[in-house]
Amino acid sequence: MIRNTKARYSNKLRYGSQFFVCLAAKQMLKKFYCLNERELVLIFSLSFLEYKKKKNVSLFIDFFFSLLESRLDVILYRSGFAYSVLHARQLISHGHVLLNNSKQQKPGKFKFFVMPGDFIFCNPNFTIKKQNNVSHTRILLQQTTYIEVNSKLHTIILTSLPRIRAYCYPFLNDSSSSKLISDKRVRAFFFSVAQCLIKQH
Repeated sequence: MIRNTKARYSNKLRYGSQFFVCLAAKQMLKKFYCLNERELVLIFSLSFLEYKKKKNVSLFIDFFFSLLESRLDVILYRSGFAYSVLHARQLISHGHVLLNNSKQQKPGKFKFFVMPGDFIFCNPNFTIKKQNNVSHTRILLQQTTYIEVNSKLHTIILTSLPRIRAYCYPFLNDSSSSKLISDKRVRAFFFSVAQCLIKQH
């Protein structure tokens, strides 16, 4: 599906070109969410099916974002129980996380996306110690209005599907990694990723 990528896009990959910017955005997204190309294309394809139904670009970007942020590993990171999405994936694969009272050891599987009402329990011996990471936890919980976190019981409940608003994306910050990014910039970033995926696939 993505054979001979270099030959196909060599003329477009000029530094500063629109395609270069979109491709760079896609690569940053994959790195942050710990996704390979196949996983990202699958999520994008599901979002694109929604776009075909409603023909609304804004709703398409919202749905694409919602699918990415509903992953179990991302929920753990946004809740402040992991330093990064990669750390969250390690916790899941080692069996330290329960989703609805069952172990989930394959964080990348689509069936392990978290749905509203799902209950998550994290082993307190292996997650971030909240008292030592107050700033990390506070900046993440400013964004997560769709998550109920109980720090004492180490539990998480997803109350609704994620929607684009001000978010913390370290790779979009020029200085502090704890700075929130405006919803307009987040939406523009996801639109660039979508443009790249449409051109490539």
